[in-house]
Amino acid sequence: MVISNIPLVKQQGKDNQLDIDPTVRGAGAVITITGDNNHISIGPGVNLNTTKIMIRGSNCVVSIRERSRFKNGVLYLTDSGTEFYCGVGTSWESGHILVQERCKITLGDDCMLSNGIMIRTSDSHGIFDMDTRELVNPARDVSVGDHVWIGNGARLNKGVSIDKGSIIAQLSVVSGQIEANCVAAGIPAKVIRRGVVWSRSMQFPLEQLVAGHPD
Repeated sequence: MVISNIPLVKQQGKDNQLDIDPTVRGAGAVITITGDNNHISIGPGVNLNTTKIMIRGSNCVVSIRERSRFKNGVLYLTDSGTEFYCGVGTSWESGHILVQERCKITLGDDCMLSNGIMIRTSDSHGIFDMDTRELVNPARDVSVGDHVWIGNGARLNKGVSIDKGSIIAQLSVVSGQIEANCVAAGIPAKVIRRGVVWSRSMQFPLEQLVAGHPD
């Protein structure tokens, strides 16, 4: 089955809803759904070249808004009730996004994700206190604000929150909260510079003086 040039290689279940704009491009893209009552919405002008979207569960949501561009990535929702939201004009070169355990991953508008990015809401395996048997590593949502640049090979672990306008240096591992308009680097990632703005070009982004400069 082909929808807007995206081959839907497998759909097992009922009442799944796909709202895919006819302008979506998806050479080599694959969508696989196993479950019921899932909803995938892909807006105008989105490019999903060689991207895989896989849902294994029910009542999941995938929303990719207009003019976003994904390439060579894998988006995997593996449990019922998981959600993924991507804002307007965000780009992602390659990597894996894994949403598990009824959690949510949100990417804001105009984000720039480089190659080899890993974002996940769960460790996928439980760690327990020996005495209380309590799970000590529960899954948590991940939130990335508007106009965030994530460098090559970076990792965003469960519970991460990155505020607008910030930059995550290549190969960094983020495990907490990163404030707005700063550069964070290292393992674990720590803020190394504050009060910055960035641009997709080498020209100073005048629009960020209003939209992105910290108060």
